[in-house]
Amino acid sequence: MMRALLRLWGAPLAIAILTMAGLIGALAGDGHWNGVAAIGLATPVVVGAWFGLRRK
Repeated sequence: MMRALLRLWGAPLAIAILTMAGLIGALAGDGHWNGVAAIGLATPVVVGAWFGLRRK
């Protein structure tokens, strides 16, 4: 049961955690936090573009 749940929701949960880390990094400060924010906030865009372009 848990394995099936993780297979279904594992990737969306990972994307959500990376996005939250990006949002917190953007609010936290400067320096290396800018890199954390860029990676975290670019993740859903890259994943969406990847799957959107792959289906064509």
